[in-house]
Amino acid sequence: MRCKPRLLLTFAALVSLVGATTVDAAVTVTSTVNVAPAGGAGHDPYDPATDVSGSGPVLTASSIDLAQGLTEAGGGISTTGNDNQEESFGIDATTDGSLATVYNVGGNAGDAIDHAAYASVNTNDLLTYNLGGLYNLSQVDVFSGWNDSGRDDFSFNLLVSPNGVAFSQIASYNKGGDNTGQITVPITSLHSITDDGAADIASAVQYVQLQITDADNGFAGLVEVDVFGVQVPEPSAIALLGFAFSAMVGIRRNF
Repeated sequence: MRCKPRLLLTFAALVSLVGATTVDAAVTVTSTVNVAPAGGAGHDPYDPATDVSGSGPVLTASSIDLAQGLTEAGGGISTTGNDNQEESFGIDATTDGSLATVYNVGGNAGDAIDHAAYASVNTNDLLTYNLGGLYNLSQVDVFSGWNDSGRDDFSFNLLVSPNGVAFSQIASYNKGGDNTGQITVPITSLHSITDDGAADIASAVQYVQLQITDADNGFAGLVEVDVFGVQVPEPSAIALLGFAFSAMVGIRRNF
């Protein structure tokens, strides 16, 4: 007779996993920076994922993460701000799996080419990625950058929600002071949000939101957002799992 209460507790734990958006207390943000080598001519290509001549580690974006291919026009992304300042490509560039850019041309000449790798994010913007289902998240990578250090980084809060209405903040990043004019070549930064104990950073999440709190000189470049995790089983699947477990307990008792 002791098996039945144990079964009820196990099934209740499974159901609670679906309904909660929980956060581990040890979520951290780790930042790394890649700077292109000097000497590139205007519009020469540079890719921090393949060119080992730059300073800092090689940085690679994922092409198979949960946000891959989401689009602003009804395909999973919304934004409150202007995402194509200086003719940057826009928010859709942040889910294409690429960090490749070019050396810029001084002034406004060639902006559409110079900034094709980027979306622009403004101080106080909200950018929301709809994953299309509930996921337990293990990691979120935010890549910032620009063709120089004038607009290469921004401070942000990372929030998550199961329903797009109630959001919980799980991490924040502060860029510190601007370094405008100090770097005149492409610069790319990776801000990786993980749990330092390798646990999930959030559970039962459908919406991932960046709240921009301070952008270099008013607006800065967002290169890519990668979201990693596993889908939460549908409640019906969990119910089936509970029934299967119950059946197994019954079989064991019969023997």
